[in-house]
Amino acid sequence: FESGDIDSPFDPTGAFDPTAFDVDVGGSRDIVVVRTFYEWPVTTPFLRRFLSNMPGGQSRLLVASEAMQNEPF
Repeated sequence: FESGDIDSPFDPTGAFDPTAFDVDVGGSRDIVVVRTFYEWPVTTPFLRRFLSNMPGGQSRLLVASEAMQNEPF
């Protein structure tokens, strides 16, 4: 699965850029990586110092990833 493409969700300034991704279902036997992002607001001021990873320090970006290989078709 070394050929799977995993781009950074952040632009050069460090801001989350959801428009930087394309949808491509791939071809026969291609490796496809599906990622889902959720910006989780950290509401507890004490925990924001440790859990925040987004610009502004108010939320954390959660990421789920799945890599799979297409069937031969």
